[in-house]
Amino acid sequence: MLLRKFGALPEAASTVLRITQLLKMDVYQELRQNAGYSRLLDEICRQIRTFSDESVLHEACTTLKIARQFVDLKEVTQEKVGHLLEDIINVMAGIVGAKADVTTEEFEGNSLRWLVNTIKRLEALISVWNCCDVFEAPVKTPGDDIIPVDVLISMLDRPINNDKLEMKLTCHMLQALDWYFMWKIESEESDRGTDVTRLIERAQRMMSRCKIILSERSHADSSKLAAMVSILSIATTFRMSGSDRLESLFDMLEDNTQEDILQAFAALEAQFAKYSGRKLQSDDESPTDEAEEVDIVDVSVQYELENRLCDTAKQIVFGTVAGVMDISEVRPRLTRNKAHLGPNYKAIVAFLSDHPRDVPGARRKLAKLATKKKKKEKSAEEVDTDEEDPEGAHVEEGNEGEEGVDEGEEGVDEEEEGSKKGHEHESEPLSDVAMDFAW
Repeated sequence: MLLRKFGALPEAASTVLRITQLLKMDVYQELRQNAGYSRLLDEICRQIRTFSDESVLHEACTTLKIARQFVDLKEVTQEKVGHLLEDIINVMAGIVGAKADVTTEEFEGNSLRWLVNTIKRLEALISVWNCCDVFEAPVKTPGDDIIPVDVLISMLDRPINNDKLEMKLTCHMLQALDWYFMWKIESEESDRGTDVTRLIERAQRMMSRCKIILSERSHADSSKLAAMVSILSIATTFRMSGSDRLESLFDMLEDNTQEDILQAFAALEAQFAKYSGRKLQSDDESPTDEAEEVDIVDVSVQYELENRLCDTAKQIVFGTVAGVMDISEVRPRLTRNKAHLGPNYKAIVAFLSDHPRDVPGARRKLAKLATKKKKKEKSAEEVDTDEEDPEGAHVEEGNEGEEGVDEGEEGVDEEEEGSKKGHEHESEPLSDVAMDFAW
């Protein structure tokens, strides 16, 4: 098998896994090669257990996601992934269970490195697989039993540390928890009762901690950016949940939080412009002239910086459409340099202009359009009824009425077209955004 032969190095393993994704895996079922398929899954899971390289984890988890789509093989795939998740959770429990208080005690040396890699594997799996039941199931440790999701949220209360591994740990925990909340909302398992109460408590705890991280970090490092994305992700996900109780949990973010988010975005914007040789406009809308000269970095680094900038802008736009960010502040800030930051960024920011759902007064205008449409349709129906008079009375008046109807129908068409556009802005963007955001 290729994975056994070439899977010793991360680069080779990720390449082989990409090839595996091209396989039509239901051929194993057609040829009754269930044992061969089981061995393939074992090899894929072994790559996840062995490597902590993000490219390998991404390709392996994507392969498992593709395998799940084949109905006849779904059961064995779920069984293998279930065992893999249990093993990873047990490793995490063994590391954190040795600490009396994960919020204060430090992880050092190999234990910290193992914990970072373990959380990284959990993040990769939950990004393609609904692992909420595993995250919420109690796990035995040498001390007290733990619930993985609660442990992850508690570990966010650890003192802010500039150590690179500590920042990686924070980032991967935040990203894993983002996926957890999205899966919970998507699966609609928490409609009522104690489950939704626990979900709300966890979301509030995480949101409060993320706001602290966002405000206390002096510069836009990885942990601050991850906290910013988590704030927008959780607030937007709950606002688009379709549940009145969950939607009301997070309203418009506080002014200071929005200011911190836009400041972090500005730092990313300046970093990308600096290392790609682009000039930005200042607050007075004049190009900035920096005295220092900066060597243009490699194209791959520019691509990574642009990707981070666009991802951040995307989250801000989603939050704005969901009503957690103030569009009067976001739109001018994000559109200020849209002509200088590339076509990808420009397309993302254009979403604000195309879908002005939360512009003040927009809903009232759409409601008025709908009311006018109904009145004119009713008026047109009454005129049509008069034209169908069986005795042929009021022929001349009917002809004049037909001209009025034609003009009225044109007005109705125009109003109907405007109303349709308005309703598209009002309802469709939410479903599109919810799908794009979650998947």
